[in-house]
Amino acid sequence: MVNIDTTHQTAITNASSTSQVWNFTALTSAYPKVASYSPTAPYQCYAPSFPGSNLYTYGPAFMYSNFYGGAPVYMTAQMGYMYWKSDTSGFSIVGFRSDYGRGPKNTVENPQELLMKTPATYGDSINNTACWVATLTQIPPDNKDTNFVSHVYKTLHVDAFGTLQTVLGTFNVIRVHEKLIKRDSIIITAYGYPWFSMELSRDTLNNYYFWTNGIGYPIASVFADKHNNVLRTEFLTDTFPGYSITGNVFKSDSITPVTQGQAHLIAKSLIDHLFGVPETVEISNGGHFQFANVAGGNFLVLADADTTSYPHLIPTYYGDSIHWQDALAVQATCDTNVSINMRTDSMYVFSLGNSEIHGTVWVDTTVMKNAVPERGRGVKITLEQNPGGSVYRHTYTDAGGNFLFTNLPLVDFTIEVEIAGLTQTSTYNLNLSAGDSILHFKDFIYDSTYVKTFLNPVGITENQVNNSYTINISPNPFIDFATINITSPANAEKDYSFIIYDIVGKQIISMNNIRSDRFVVNRNGLSQGLYIYEIRNNKEIINTGKIIVE
Repeated sequence: MVNIDTTHQTAITNASSTSQVWNFTALTSAYPKVASYSPTAPYQCYAPSFPGSNLYTYGPAFMYSNFYGGAPVYMTAQMGYMYWKSDTSGFSIVGFRSDYGRGPKNTVENPQELLMKTPATYGDSINNTACWVATLTQIPPDNKDTNFVSHVYKTLHVDAFGTLQTVLGTFNVIRVHEKLIKRDSIIITAYGYPWFSMELSRDTLNNYYFWTNGIGYPIASVFADKHNNVLRTEFLTDTFPGYSITGNVFKSDSITPVTQGQAHLIAKSLIDHLFGVPETVEISNGGHFQFANVAGGNFLVLADADTTSYPHLIPTYYGDSIHWQDALAVQATCDTNVSINMRTDSMYVFSLGNSEIHGTVWVDTTVMKNAVPERGRGVKITLEQNPGGSVYRHTYTDAGGNFLFTNLPLVDFTIEVEIAGLTQTSTYNLNLSAGDSILHFKDFIYDSTYVKTFLNPVGITENQVNNSYTINISPNPFIDFATINITSPANAEKDYSFIIYDIVGKQIISMNNIRSDRFVVNRNGLSQGLYIYEIRNNKEIINTGKIIVE
């Protein structure tokens, strides 16, 4: 854990061949960050595109405290990968892959930027030049390319040594002075030759890193401008062990690997509270997944197969349970490998019938002083035989929070609503064997603690969709951005909102006060997958549907 001090002007002492003492114990924290790197092996899917990389980070840049040099990881709220190389010669940047801007494209640095030379001792000095190029546009047939080019020129000089006192303790350190010039340019090429170039910016920085033996991150880092005016100081406040949780996902036969889908890591306390999904990774073609550099604690692991390729595989927790209460917890006290054998619904076992079950899942929003519950989108519903507990069908609620089971035989069922961390306190015992053919209004409602039946929802105003608007979203699926075109009724006042929810109904993106019938939705760090969107005009729903990010 690294704390950032933006107020105290840390004294930058002169270079010296005699031992010095630095006292950083008075530094205070404006905000914390995490100095965290994960291994690229064995299952990190983009590592082969970055030769030599053996570490990576992924997430919003504001989480991480990396001494990143000239790489673009300073974007405050954007998501992306950084790939690093750590070996006996030092620590370097291999490249990066962003989820924003020009989209998920690999950018490899050539030459690579050296962040720290090893081994290092007082008096060492090394020059380094690095460059990365992002191709912004490519226009055939003359292949006119617009390239954003970033150069870094630096000198790493071990200019001082001595004792550093911090809140973490007292350390014997060497100080590395990094004098860095960063130059960004636009270069337009045609047929592979430069046609036009323009320098956009140039900046000179002085950075000072205090290293001790045995800790793989600077004890303190002082960042200063070209005049040595201190901009901020970062200081290490604690270190935590990190472990990997790897695994294999199989079909119910425990042999055939599941090769498409996602694995979710869910934080879990000792008293059965769950704290959301801190990380989601893709299941590889070999049926493997990896969560790297997991801090100590208890976790659940959920395998969720691709519904198109595996329509009858039910999301299954480690422990081979479809319910989180019965799942096995992984204690991250060492590197751990687990196997998940996914449960299968038994749709193919029963002869089909003519019965139907309809229902809606609602979200209790009274805590937000909204008397009208919202729709619970993307909630997993299982229909289980009663007695016996075998799963006959599973489905997810749609954009309106509705679920439907059709062609059911005349046997008895119960309905289970699966939302990780929430206890279901009541359900319906459905006596189809008594001859009921169509069962309506089997509704549920959930809040931050419980899921329960919701009988006779009198007084609920249905969120009807105003169908007088025509909506076109193109492209869908999309990679970088999608354009929304709205054909509105004559004289309609335009005050649109565009909202994106994940599959469990959590709001991810909200765009408001849109006054145009045509607007663009950017990827904004969304991971690949299916999402639910909702368009409103003056708070009235005019369209809902699915939007897919590739």
